[in-house]
Amino acid sequence: MTTASRLAPRALVAVSSPALVLVAAASGSAAWGDGPASPGDAARARGLVYTGLARASDGPCAGGFEIRGPGLGRLCSHGPDPAPAGVDVTAGDAVASGGTAVDSVPIPCIGDGTSGPRVQVVYAVAADRTDRFSTVAPQIVTWAGQMENAVEKSALQGGGQRYLRFVTTPGCALDVAKASLTAAGDDTFGAMIAELKAQGFSRTDRRYIVWADATVYCGIGQVVGNDSPDASNPANTGPAYGRVDTGCWNRADHSSPLHELFHTLGAVQPSAPHSTALYHCTDESDALCYSDAAGVTTTQACPAENEWLLDCGNDDYFAVSPSPGSYLATHWNTASSVFLAASLTAADPPSGGGTTPATTTDTFTGSLTSKKPSVAFSVPTGSGAAAGRLTFSASGRSKTAVQLTLKVLRKDGTVVASGSGASGLTLSPTLSAGTYSWVVSGSTSASFTLAVTHVAP
Repeated sequence: MTTASRLAPRALVAVSSPALVLVAAASGSAAWGDGPASPGDAARARGLVYTGLARASDGPCAGGFEIRGPGLGRLCSHGPDPAPAGVDVTAGDAVASGGTAVDSVPIPCIGDGTSGPRVQVVYAVAADRTDRFSTVAPQIVTWAGQMENAVEKSALQGGGQRYLRFVTTPGCALDVAKASLTAAGDDTFGAMIAELKAQGFSRTDRRYIVWADATVYCGIGQVVGNDSPDASNPANTGPAYGRVDTGCWNRADHSSPLHELFHTLGAVQPSAPHSTALYHCTDESDALCYSDAAGVTTTQACPAENEWLLDCGNDDYFAVSPSPGSYLATHWNTASSVFLAASLTAADPPSGGGTTPATTTDTFTGSLTSKKPSVAFSVPTGSGAAAGRLTFSASGRSKTAVQLTLKVLRKDGTVVASGSGASGLTLSPTLSAGTYSWVVSGSTSASFTLAVTHVAP
């Protein structure tokens, strides 16, 4: 049994106000436009704008891009992440569609909310655009809560706990900072970073995730090309920046802010087992995986609903308990990032009262045959996130590759969650209190182990 003493914080908004120092227009795109040629309309609609990014052939950014801007030094990016098909980032705000978003959960309060490594949420708006801070900030709280839930669920799948160390106020509200940029300050990623630095968003113990009220990108973030496993990895220091523009603020299929944040935390290293050469991965479904270049192919290793979650298979960039000798036991593992908390305790400040209920893990073993192609297990659970992990192998005379199906059913037979795939199959439903059937089925003889972690009833 594992327990989490998480104190339920209030989802409030607070504004931090560093000095709003405006940078001269020299940080605009014209001064740093030495990346690839200007994109056509189709590429621009998907946010594939490379102005201010210079292709790097050597140094820390080799194979990717150097972010250009005054006083930035050598900051690296893999380039802009494209918007999904049908989303035109130049058109402004997009309505979430085409997927199932995870629920938003309260932001955890950790310590005093400001000391030590933290993720600082920022709303940034340029002088030539309408300032919508008062209406957008409450939405950012919701979207940050979705990021938090995705991290918690991802850790739960691996049998542990992780929480984002957000900056919060003494009253335990998510601190949504506001940055006012010059008219040119949102034109390029580098211009934005330069202006944020000038305003004081430059702490070495911060990751800055920026909701930019702009129509240039879907998302773009810094990357760190270093796979050393110890705490001195540069992915553990800041400042570092990720940015998401309005067209990708509210995606149902995927969290662009989470994607960019984990780039800044060191995902996905090119040396990882399923890595592309551009800091993504190929084993879907996964918050960091997609075909990011011609010739890159992906495999469907995890259920589609895992698109919001981290590291399908827990073997490329995020594993709370990597196996001894495995890649993540010997290389950089974002689950070890100082910007994440491994647990919450009663020492964290009260935030509305109450604690997260204890979780427990039920483990079942069994086998499937042609005469018994499915097995069901009854699991009473409390209300909250659950995670089931199914591992298996062929039994008897079967020589074929095994793929099984895992389903979660209510008492009335309604399917809550379902997925099929190879061994290591996971499901992460959010359940109401009650008793559910976890059903393992398949057409091949197989022996299996099912571990279900859930809120204790």
